[in-house]
Amino acid sequence: MIICSHCNKEYKNKASLNYHLWSLTHKEQIKENGKRWVSILKNREKRDKYLEKRFEKNKKEALDWQHTYYKNNKEECNKKMQIWYQKNKKEHIDKCLKYQKTFKGKLVQKASNHNRRVKKNKFSKLTSDKIIEVYFRNIKEYGILTCYLCFKIIKKNKYALDHSTPICRAEEFPNLDLNSIENLGVAHKSCNSKKAHLTLEEWFCKYLEIK
Repeated sequence: MIICSHCNKEYKNKASLNYHLWSLTHKEQIKENGKRWVSILKNREKRDKYLEKRFEKNKKEALDWQHTYYKNNKEECNKKMQIWYQKNKKEHIDKCLKYQKTFKGKLVQKASNHNRRVKKNKFSKLTSDKIIEVYFRNIKEYGILTCYLCFKIIKKNKYALDHSTPICRAEEFPNLDLNSIENLGVAHKSCNSKKAHLTLEEWFCKYLEIK
């Protein structure tokens, strides 16, 4: 191992040390070469695939690093984001609208809207992954997406996520995590509205004939 006198980093051999020393004095040239390489479509696709794989392998570390970097450089990051947004406004809006129409996008929107409403309460965060798990559990139990309140099949886009014990009754159940998977179910939008502030037990007592 060879130690660099400039930065005290260790290098395996002379070749890697020489490249490091050369790169210190040729930063602009390296940037220009990188830009030329990325401007070729095939190279860009290769780079994107590599970065995706790398991110998946080191997802937790990468997200932690992003979070700490943003905390330490908040103003700089916000300025950069604003500049980028102004340059890519139309493209960004189009991508967001397309994503919102997908199943995953709808769940993310549903989760963020819910979390905004219950921000003051000390529940676990409702995530899109948690909602997906609730939907998969429902399908596993009934064979097809089914309303857990009236036990009828749910048709396309007529489903809603329901809290067995509703959020508005949080004070009555201080030890219960109302955003836990056990407290979530899939229902018709109409059944969800009809249930309103009732708990699951109260619902079945009131509408016993449906059961």
